[in-house]
Amino acid sequence: MFTWFRRVLSSNESTLPNSTQAPTRVPPAVPKFSITVSTAGPEKRAAHFQSPALRELWNSVREFSHPDHPFLEPWYSPGSQMPCADFTFWIAQRLASNDWSSILELLDFTTSNHRTIAIQRTLQSLDFGEFIEGDEDLLLRLKAAAILTYRIAWTGHEDGRLSLLEEIYQHCLASYRFTIRETALPHLLNGANKLIRKRNHEGVGFAEDLLTKDRLTSFPELSSAAEKLRQFSPTFCACLTLSVQRGSSIPGTILPRFHGEYGLRQYGLSETQNRNFFIECGFFEAAHDLRALSRSLTKDVLFEIAGVSGVQIANSWKKDRILRTLLDNDDARATIRERAATGFVQFREAMSDPFGAWRARVIAMQPAARCLACA
Repeated sequence: MFTWFRRVLSSNESTLPNSTQAPTRVPPAVPKFSITVSTAGPEKRAAHFQSPALRELWNSVREFSHPDHPFLEPWYSPGSQMPCADFTFWIAQRLASNDWSSILELLDFTTSNHRTIAIQRTLQSLDFGEFIEGDEDLLLRLKAAAILTYRIAWTGHEDGRLSLLEEIYQHCLASYRFTIRETALPHLLNGANKLIRKRNHEGVGFAEDLLTKDRLTSFPELSSAAEKLRQFSPTFCACLTLSVQRGSSIPGTILPRFHGEYGLRQYGLSETQNRNFFIECGFFEAAHDLRALSRSLTKDVLFEIAGVSGVQIANSWKKDRILRTLLDNDDARATIRERAATGFVQFREAMSDPFGAWRARVIAMQPAARCLACA
């Protein structure tokens, strides 16, 4: 499905095929090494739009968009083409209305012209219904994810893009019921196993077993968490998984973050939006165990708080005893609350098990997601 698209983007070819229904598999070209020196950033763009839908979108994001480069993040260089928001749902809505003119106009602001052309020619006719049977919303989200993934000006190995697309697909699939079409199984397995053989041969990561039909036909049931998480983009769901996997220095808590995940950041979700969604999704609440949150405070800081609050403590006391004594004093406790670690969350009561069931389904979606990414 994406073979021609990947070849166009790697070679900047301007000639496009007449049809993408049955593309010819082309062996990957030898990677080229080049250094590009930029002496000036992209030209400024006026916020003038032909599409009424895009104009409406602009009105909703203009306050946190770059003033001279609409729809781009103001804190990044415009040359990075970093979006100022996650446009997954908007693109899915435009796809539902077959409004490709609005989608292409947005892409014109957020990626290069040759990439926009390749996306239109390769993905406009793409129908995930040929591969899976499921809710229409799921099919639209998968297609929106493909568009946004191939919008990214990828600078690393192309396998990295496939891994990122696979990750987003996993989180799309985890919140919906679906079945793989029997007629699509040979094609899907062939594409995914071709990639596995290639990676095993190259020694990329751990050696993997080839996928079999049974791994595409039996999945864990949906949990109650799935309906809640459908309200959020698959990008946030992927960030949710990432934060849980990374854990936290404070037992029983999670620190919402995806720092260092430049690929996920390219979908437009910011750190601030990510933290807000953590609270809005309903599974978490702000961590409130003050004793745990204040463990990062040094003894010197605790002595300072004791002095200001008029609490008598001894130099020989251990940190835990000092902390217990300070927390028993209202003034000292208020000061500790102001200076303790912030941003941590914890599961709400009775929410841990449904979320765990959803996480198990995310993991089980990996084979299907890989097949779709390699189709």
